[in-house]
Amino acid sequence: MLDKVDGVLGYIKKIKTLADQLDAVGALVSKKDLMIMLIGSLRESYQLLSMALNPRMD
Repeated sequence: MLDKVDGVLGYIKKIKTLADQLDAVGALVSKKDLMIMLIGSLRESYQLLSMALNPRMD
C-alpha cells in the first residue's frame, strides 16, 4: 500500500483517514492498533524506523 501513496506522510494520512472512517461507523481503532498496523506494513527500506518505534509500543 505504501507504493500507492505519496511517501510515508501520505501513507500515514491514508491510514488515519481509514481509521476516522471506521470511527464514524462505530468501529473505533485505537492509536496503538494504528501504530502496530503502520509499523508492520512498512517496506524493508524503513526497517530502521520500525525498529526505532517498536520499543515505544510497550
